[in-house]
Amino acid sequence: MAQGDEIAVKWRQGFRGPRGVSAEMAYESIKELPEPSPEHLVEAARRKRHPLHEDLWGEDEATQAAKWRMERARHILAAVHVEFQVGPKTMETRAVEFIRTDDNERWAHLEEIVGDPDLLDAYEREVEVLLGQAQAKIARVRQLRRAGASVA
Repeated sequence: MAQGDEIAVKWRQGFRGPRGVSAEMAYESIKELPEPSPEHLVEAARRKRHPLHEDLWGEDEATQAAKWRMERARHILAAVHVEFQVGPKTMETRAVEFIRTDDNERWAHLEEIVGDPDLLDAYEREVEVLLGQAQAKIARVRQLRRAGASVA
């Protein structure tokens, strides 16, 4: 991608963007930040005219605090790991995983996943999706490297 090449900006598939804010609007506001970080974005969005103000600052503190607690709880659930032996190898993985089945989304304990063939299949599908995303990201990085990328 050479400087000056036109790019398309869109939300990641499955992401529900802020109401009334296009991905292009968000991208332009991110480009204006001194550094693209959550801290800078939250601070910039304090301005009432910022396109992301309503999404990041529009709710009362109690609602925002409740959302933060849920987000923090998700991080805690994902951070608790278990170690176990499989033959001569010691393995480590999350103690709980978020599983999407055909008709449900939920957190499940590793023991429950391993003991339920349907959950184990769903977990494997989740991992395959993540693997595909990682492989696609690696391919993009390699393409950018080959192109001597600069996005204008």
